Amino acid sequence: MKQRIHIAFLIFPHTPHINPTLPIVSALIRRGYRVSYTTSEKFLPAVSELGAEVIRCQEFPSHQALVSDYVPQGRNASFELAERSLLDMTPFYENNKPNLILYDFMFYAGRILAERWNIPAIQTSPALAFDREAVTRPPARSDFRQLLFDMKEKRDCFLESHGIYRTRFLFHRERLNIYLYPRCFQLDGDAFDESCFYAGRSAGERSYRRTWTPKSHNGRPLILVSTSTFYLQGPEYFRMCIDALSDLQFHVVLAIGDNNESALLDVLPSEFEVIQHIPQVQILPHAELLICLGGMITSAEAVYHGVPQLMITHGFSEAEAYAENMVRLGLGIHLRNVETNASNIRGAVNKMLADTALHRRVKRMRDIVRREAGAEETANRIEEYSECRLAC
Repeated sequence: MKQRIHIAFLIFPHTPHINPTLPIVSALIRRGYRVSYTTSEKFLPAVSELGAEVIRCQEFPSHQALVSDYVPQGRNASFELAERSLLDMTPFYENNKPNLILYDFMFYAGRILAERWNIPAIQTSPALAFDREAVTRPPARSDFRQLLFDMKEKRDCFLESHGIYRTRFLFHRERLNIYLYPRCFQLDGDAFDESCFYAGRSAGERSYRRTWTPKSHNGRPLILVSTSTFYLQGPEYFRMCIDALSDLQFHVVLAIGDNNESALLDVLPSEFEVIQHIPQVQILPHAELLICLGGMITSAEAVYHGVPQLMITHGFSEAEAYAENMVRLGLGIHLRNVETNASNIRGAVNKMLADTALHRRVKRMRDIVRREAGAEETANRIEEYSECRLAC
C-alpha cells in the first residue's frame, strides 16, 4: 500500500523553509512512499540525492531585492512565484495526482492546488504560529504586528483571486500543521491545539555525507559569523565583525553566503577563516558562539548544538521580534540597529563567552530540544494523518 501512496512536498524555495524538511523527506522515502518535491535549481541536488522526484520552480529573490524593487512598486514576489509555479507544476501533478500534499505556508501554489483538487493537505512553516489574539496583546511589537496584518490582507486578496476565501486565522491552518522549530520557541505555545505539531529536532539533525573541520585554531574558542539568506548582509557587515573580533583569542569563521565575494574582505588576520557553500549546521558543533540575524531555523540549529547567539538585526522588525524571543528564553543577546558597531559587538562577545549562566541556560535548552520530535516522529504523524484522511 505504501508503495502506491504519493506525497507531494510543495515548499517555498528558500533555505530555512527547505532544510528542515529534508530529514522528513528522507524518512518517508525510507518507508517506501513515493515523494515528489517542488523546488528551485539551488536546492535540486540536496533534494534529488534523497531519492525524491524533483519538479522545478522559479528562484525566489532575496529580501534585498524585495526592499529595493518589489515593495515600493506594490508587487509581491511570493505571489509572482505562486503564479509561475502553478504553470510549472500543474502539468506534472495533473498526470501524477498526489494522495497527500505538504505545502509551505508561503508557497501559495501548494494551497491552491490542494483546494482546487480537494486533496488532503498538511501545512508546514518555519515561522511562529501567530494567531490574531496573540499579536494584539502586549508585549507584541506594534510594527511587527502591523507587518503581519498587512501580509494577511495582501495574501487573502491574492488567494481570493484563486477562489480561496479568508478565514479567521492570521495564518491559515490545516487540520495538521507542522512547525519546523522547537515548541519551546512558540509564543503562547500551550494555546494551540493538537492540529499544531512541532518538529523541533528536524532543523538541527540533518546529516551530511561530508564533514567539516576548522583550520588549526590552537584550542581557541571558535566563533561563527553567519549571514542571513533572506535579509542579505554584505561586506560591510563582515568588515565590522572583523574589526570587532581581531586581536582576540578566538578562531573566527566567516560564513559569507552565496552572495558575497571573499575578495571584498581584503587580507584577513591569521585567526580568520572564510567559508562558502558549507551549511552552518556542520560548523555549529565546533562553535562556542554564533553571530547571526537570529532567524527561527538558525536559532533552532544553534540551540540544538548548544550554541549561544549574538543577534544583529539591522532594524528589520520581523528579525527583531524573533531575536527578542530568543532573549526572552535566555539564549543570547540582541544588538539593535542603533547599537550595532564593532565596539559593541566586541563587548557583547566577551560578555557572552564569560557568562557561565548563559551557557548553562543554552545547554538546558539544548537538552529540551533534543527530546522534541524529529524526522521519524514527524513521519509517524504524517502517516497517521494520511491514513485517517484517506480512509474518510
